[in-house]
Amino acid sequence: MKRALITLTAAICLSLSACCESGEPCDLIVVNDSGTVIYSVALDWEDQTMGVRDAGGRALLERGETFGIPLEGETGRFTVTLADENDRPLGRATASYRGRPIWLTLEEDRTVSVREEALDGDGAA
Repeated sequence: MKRALITLTAAICLSLSACCESGEPCDLIVVNDSGTVIYSVALDWEDQTMGVRDAGGRALLERGETFGIPLEGETGRFTVTLADENDRPLGRATASYRGRPIWLTLEEDRTVSVREEALDGDGAA
């Protein structure tokens, strides 16, 4: 199993359309609508695991913040786990990436909602 760890200093895009550190649109947009602070995001595919955590150990997402992640050519089904500063899971969801942006939102009750952006730019359920 190939394992990749991506450590980023968080650069949060403040527009409605979340973007990556490079300023380009991202494939996966994580939104924190809960009162719980997110410190890491882990994505598990069949053949690899990708993770995002702030290099300085600071919070990745406070309430109301978004963070974009490029999926670097991956497609198919994956599981995302959002975790606190001690790597305890806050929420988990499974989604399928098919080339369209996916919005994952940690809700107040710690459920994770998944919304895929439609081809015309409107959200699809």
